[in-house]
Amino acid sequence: MAEELVIIAAATRGRAEMFQSLLLGLSQLEAPPQARLGFVFVQNDPDFSIDFEVARFARQTGRRALALHEPRAGIPVARNVAVDAALKAGADWLAFLDDDERPAPDWIARLLAGARGGDFDLCGGPVMPLPPSGALSPRQTAVMAFLAAQAAARALRREAGDVSALPTSNWLCRGAVLKDLRFDEGLRFTGGSDTDFSDRAQARGLRLGWVPGAAVFETIPRERLTGAYVYRRAKSQTLAKYAIRQRKRGRRGLGKALFHGLTKGAGGLLRAAFLPVHPVTGLRGLRSLGVAAGWLSGALGRESDLYRP
Repeated sequence: MAEELVIIAAATRGRAEMFQSLLLGLSQLEAPPQARLGFVFVQNDPDFSIDFEVARFARQTGRRALALHEPRAGIPVARNVAVDAALKAGADWLAFLDDDERPAPDWIARLLAGARGGDFDLCGGPVMPLPPSGALSPRQTAVMAFLAAQAAARALRREAGDVSALPTSNWLCRGAVLKDLRFDEGLRFTGGSDTDFSDRAQARGLRLGWVPGAAVFETIPRERLTGAYVYRRAKSQTLAKYAIRQRKRGRRGLGKALFHGLTKGAGGLLRAAFLPVHPVTGLRGLRSLGVAAGWLSGALGRESDLYRP
């Protein structure tokens, strides 16, 4: 097999400390067999630069790293800039991860081996949540346990064969696929452009897969360890999926929205009542209430603005 070029990309928006941690993790990556690594980083904030940090990373690792600046706000906009740069460099594969993550040293080697072995066009791996440093309150500990249980359940579903909606938080795509497939910039602030990309890739008959051993780690900020965040996140994600899978396809889905709104809402209320005595059950309830609110809000024509600056 000829040596392949794997470009690893990440978009960031003014989160300097998180970006530094990402670079540190990427500097420790093991090169996959018969592959060479390159990097593309896109700063999506007009008031920040990453040129110095990326130049230092390139010197320290001895690997080519490109710092790009895209002032037009929006995650899919920044991702498409990275796609264009990877194709211009002749990438055989493009990997994405988020700026608040840190990969295991063998992450990209395992992900590429899984893609090659499964003959995947697009694949992903698990994102494992980690607690922030310092002591946590009992409520924060409960939310952290809930997020960890969610991640474990999601990984089990993937391993069982559910490879739909692969997120760019741990993502690898064959370069040839990207020549005529991009992230939808109409979803600039809603989130879900990676879900939409995955849906369209699957609709084209491309082979999607899951690589369970290729892990990245996300440290959860302390401010997200609240029931309110669990609710808001579920609502925003549901709104984004509604926009992609209903409104974008010319559907209103009123019957489905009403069904999910009522059933998820009723179940969520019952579970949320247990929050004082059984926090994990209560948090499941808050998440269900967020999903219900997302369905009903979507049917009323509202959109998520989770990523609006």
